[in-house]
Amino acid sequence: MMDEIKPDGVIIVTPNNLHLPIAREVVKRGIPTLVEKPISDDLADAEKFVQEIAATKVPVLVGQHRRYNPFVNKAS
Repeated sequence: MMDEIKPDGVIIVTPNNLHLPIAREVVKRGIPTLVEKPISDDLADAEKFVQEIAATKVPVLVGQHRRYNPFVNKAS
């Protein structure tokens, strides 16, 4: 069986309701993650995820993935 290929990082830019379930799976695999905001529509679930992240020490950033896109910056 081949070893699992692990990416250097993941950017999650799916519909909002999928951000948290996908982020949980990615973090569980130990992959650094950028999650497009919002992390969740449920504050309690988002806070629980923060605790899960702290336990794994996997780098996670929540933000706007297009912030440094040159086309977006030009339009601003």
